[in-house]
Formats: sequence, C-alpha cells, structure tokens
Amino acid sequence: MNFPSRNEKAFTLVEIILALAIFGILVTVAMLGLDYFQTSKRLDAALREIASDIREAQSRAMAEQMYYGIHFIEAENIYFIHRDTTTTTLFDTDPIPWGPHGETTAALTEGIVFERAGPNNTDPITFNDNWYDALVFEPSGSPKRPGSVYLQNERNKERYLTVGMETGRVRLY
Repeated sequence: MNFPSRNEKAFTLVEIILALAIFGILVTVAMLGLDYFQTSKRLDAALREIASDIREAQSRAMAEQMYYGIHFIEAENIYFIHRDTTTTTLFDTDPIPWGPHGETTAALTEGIVFERAGPNNTDPITFNDNWYDALVFEPSGSPKRPGSVYLQNERNKERYLTVGMETGRVRLY
C-alpha cells in the first residue's frame, strides 16, 4: 500500500467543510438576488402588458372609428376593455373578449396590485371608478382625459404609467 507521506499536501476534513459552507452561503445569496430580480421583472411585465392593452384599445378606436374604454377595478386587480359607437351609451354592453383565450377581463399577475397610495399619496388609478371617467379613447385616438395607473409588487417596489391628453401617448416610469 502506498500511504501519503508527511511531505505531500492534502485537504483536511475541516477545510472541505469550510469550503462547502462558503459555497452554500454564496448559493443562498444568489437565490435571494434572483428572487428579487424576478419579482421586479414581473412588475415591469405587468406594467408593459397594461400599456400594450391601452395602446391596442387606442389603435382599435382609430381603426374601427368607435369609442374604446378601459375600466380599472382596483379592489379586484383587474380591468375591462369596452367599445361602443357613442359616448352616451359607452359601456352599456358587456366587456369585449380581449385576451388570448377570449377572456373578457385582464387580471394583474399574482403578487402585483394597483398601488394603494402612489407617490405623494395620489390615487393608484387617476381614471375614476365610474364609467364616464374611465380611460376612454375617441375614434380619433385621443383620450377623453389624461391619467395614470400605479402598480406595486410584494416587495413594495413601484412602477407607473401615464396617458397623455393630446396624443394619448403612454409613458412608463
């Protein structure tokens, strides 16, 4: 048998355990960072999805020469898209099928909510909760009024979008 002599170098059991402990700590820190990154990306994706739906409603309003509106329901973290030919009967009909599977409502991703306070204690959705003051696009593509939508994730990170008055431009922040 060939046993190592005292002059040969080898790792001791303590060194191996210490290296494994350091490796475990590094993996744990990396996983926590990944979780934070993923929650932040889910918030960004939810905001981009709302912005995309707003732009789509605006485009359809111009293409179809109809009024399109988006009604946000803060308490349920959902929103509806509606259309009509005039503002006098706007939203008298049921929400139109909008999602990829024909669903009539769009729900926020789990863990994302319409922010309750917003910066400077503003409302989370500055488009009022009544039908007339919802986000409404005229057949020209112009919104009836400007406004903002604020979102927040479970780590209290906030994002928001605004819809401008003249052109209906949607900006993400």
